[in-house]
Amino acid sequence: MFVQISTDNQIVSDAESNERLEQRVRDRLGRFEQRLTHVEVHVTDANGQKGNGGDKKVSIEARPSGHQ
Repeated sequence: MFVQISTDNQIVSDAESNERLEQRVRDRLGRFEQRLTHVEVHVTDANGQKGNGGDKKVSIEARPSGHQ
């Protein structure tokens, strides 16, 4: 299962935080690993620079095996 993490330009992202997020995704979706080929995680800041830090939005897209 390939895990891809993308963030918008308002999110400060580094290799360590991406690795932690990827590990959490793998921990939660590990039981489906044989059924999934690709998981995309999109992290965005809901209201840009005027936020207080607790306004993140996360979307997850999972692609099942054997389907386009």
